[in-house]
Amino acid sequence: MEGYHGTKPDSVDSILATNSFTISQFVIGGDFTIPSNQSLPNDLGQGLYLFVDDDIKGYNGLDSAKNYARIYRSNSQGIGVICFKIDCEKLKVLDLSEPDSIRFLNMYKEKCYVRIESSLKRFKSNRALKRFNLDGIFLEHILRYHPTFKSMNAVVYDSYISPTSENPRPLSFIPNAREFCLRDTNLIDWMTTKEVYRGI
Repeated sequence: MEGYHGTKPDSVDSILATNSFTISQFVIGGDFTIPSNQSLPNDLGQGLYLFVDDDIKGYNGLDSAKNYARIYRSNSQGIGVICFKIDCEKLKVLDLSEPDSIRFLNMYKEKCYVRIESSLKRFKSNRALKRFNLDGIFLEHILRYHPTFKSMNAVVYDSYISPTSENPRPLSFIPNAREFCLRDTNLIDWMTTKEVYRGI
């Protein structure tokens, strides 16, 4: 499987030079205890975020990664995109576009929100907290502690990425990209992972 990660050119160089990717750890207990001064986890939880192709829906992973990087990672040097090769035989994916997954996660959030509500004021103030998307908290808890999901090492869902950095706000609620969060970076084939784009 191939997945595309858009970022700053110096980050591309560092990732490929070291064959490593640093993932921030998020601490949450089985009882929903959350230590203070953490950043809110990303929407799909902690991991390496990629965009993947979906021919049926017309999603192009490389284009999505470029658009994302132009909005959120661009600097005076432009952007770069790495194509990661992933061992798909060992993937166990939670697909958040499936009706059963959507139903379960919505019920889980409704049931458990009261258990994290008091922790929310103790998170670091950043862009993620301003967006106030709490899905990452619940996904982290489910993927660590729920017996049905503990073995899963990736999360995927359809999202919307603005095609223009001039107006990064969503222009639509209809998805145009497929986001893939790889939790187990041991599944990366570094020998075939490479930079596939550098520019503006």
